[in-house]
Amino acid sequence: MPKIAKEVAEQEFERFIGAMDIDLVNGMDEEDTAAVEKHRARIVGAIESGQMIINDEGEPVMAVGDDAYTFHEPRGADLQAQDSKKNGQDFGKLFAILASITNTSPKAFSKMRSRDLNTCTAVMTLMLG
Repeated sequence: MPKIAKEVAEQEFERFIGAMDIDLVNGMDEEDTAAVEKHRARIVGAIESGQMIINDEGEPVMAVGDDAYTFHEPRGADLQAQDSKKNGQDFGKLFAILASITNTSPKAFSKMRSRDLNTCTAVMTLMLG
């Protein structure tokens, strides 16, 4: 049973999208729209379960075990975090960006269960457009 009503979780998702100035409408084809809906469903589900909240600044905060990860609005330096990785190190690049926007270590993401990592990736993907 969800801890947060779906309607409230949807409102919180919209607050996140608004605070981060994420455009989920313009310039998207059917494939993009389907991907966004998949990410939305994953994030709304995390909010419903109580695993994720949206803080006062509109930033997602995800609880994983005893840790909490706050997803700050990305900056150019966050994208540069992946530059230290070689071609073919796709997960290394992913973990580097996630670590940068959450001010944590890439190791934290390498130890996550896939379902938690998929939720974190959904947030990051929407934030990076």
